[in-house]
Amino acid sequence: MMNINPAITSGITGINTTVATTTSSTVAPPPSQNIVLENMITEKMLQDEREYKECLEDIKIECEGFGEVANVTISKDGIDRGKVFVSFKTTKAAEAALKDLNGRVFDGNTVKARFK
Repeated sequence: MMNINPAITSGITGINTTVATTTSSTVAPPPSQNIVLENMITEKMLQDEREYKECLEDIKIECEGFGEVANVTISKDGIDRGKVFVSFKTTKAAEAALKDLNGRVFDGNTVKARFK
């Protein structure tokens, strides 16, 4: 996003020039019933069907501690490969899960949680 700040000027020989400044900011999605967990699932977990199913079940059980879970999926394909998508019945449950799970260490990896 480009912000023009007219307050930033230089007075070289009486000529004022405006300097463009840029700011980069990531706008987080608003709270919803859906969260995404990243940096949680390893390639080994994706390749071993038994381990994959155990991860799905473990994540569902963990997330049920925050409220009723509608669905849990782990993507095996494309740019979302390895991301965990959890849908809750309420936004309140999703907010609690995000707050608790973001930054938690799982299998040696620090989990990144965000709303979808």
